[in-house]
Amino acid sequence: MKKLIPTLGLLFLTSFSAPIFGQNYYEQQWKIIKEQAKKGNFKSNQTIFQNIQKQAMKDKNLPELIKALKGDFSIVKTTFDDTENDNASRFFKKIEETKNSFSGKEALVLEVLKAEFIKDYYDSVQWKIRSRTNVDNQDVSQIETWTNLGFKNYLLKQYQLVFDKKEELKSINLSSYKSIFDGAYDEEYFPTMLDWASTQYVRFLNDSNLFTKNELDANQPKILQVYDDLITTNSGNAKLYFKAEKLAYQIQRNPNDKSLKEQWQVLYNDATEGDYKVIIVSNLASDLITNKKQKEALE
Repeated sequence: MKKLIPTLGLLFLTSFSAPIFGQNYYEQQWKIIKEQAKKGNFKSNQTIFQNIQKQAMKDKNLPELIKALKGDFSIVKTTFDDTENDNASRFFKKIEETKNSFSGKEALVLEVLKAEFIKDYYDSVQWKIRSRTNVDNQDVSQIETWTNLGFKNYLLKQYQLVFDKKEELKSINLSSYKSIFDGAYDEEYFPTMLDWASTQYVRFLNDSNLFTKNELDANQPKILQVYDDLITTNSGNAKLYFKAEKLAYQIQRNPNDKSLKEQWQVLYNDATEGDYKVIIVSNLASDLITNKKQKEALE
């Protein structure tokens, strides 16, 4: 299944309106960052990221602020000379302080991205976590010592906090923030911040490193409900995308159920119209080839 799954990374320039001199500042700084990166001087960019953050806070320019935080974070999670073992906790303290400077929808966007920062950090250090005794520590000032249980329970609470504001998330158009995602998402598939946050929640609930087999089984109804809600509230390509994602998830959970794989044909014939059917038909063809039905696949 071809997936348009995320990962947060270093980003390009925002199309948000801003005073010309202000936007020129950001453009100049990102140009320097790209030049430094080409030379392999990644860590030297950290000071520039932090300067962009300060300017963006003054300008209340949330997209530029988030991009700079993400660039800063990319260095934090790959730094191995952290003698005080506190780089990550200082970064997440900064996220909390930053969030307190915003309100309304902008603060909510930061809450959503905070969960993604935590999950990305977990993914980058899980090789260390395996040797730790499983205790439930959720103090962000000690995040360097967290275990699987700490990350899992913290993220469960964070996503609950986010989804308590579903209606607000639904009112935030993702295209307004598309510059922070580095082209990883097509707004046709993710019209709102709720759509994007929901896919991140599914990815979290389906993580076999965080959840045991029994927990993954228990999470299945929650994931299917998330997909059903997304399918109900969307249309066109977005509806097709989430129908395909739901089917791919069901096949992953039940790989020996042949009747599920046959649903690719049903989905291809679905009354919903959209270009995403190109992806659906490629999955259908791949399944036919796997079952040695090359002629049908060609057709």
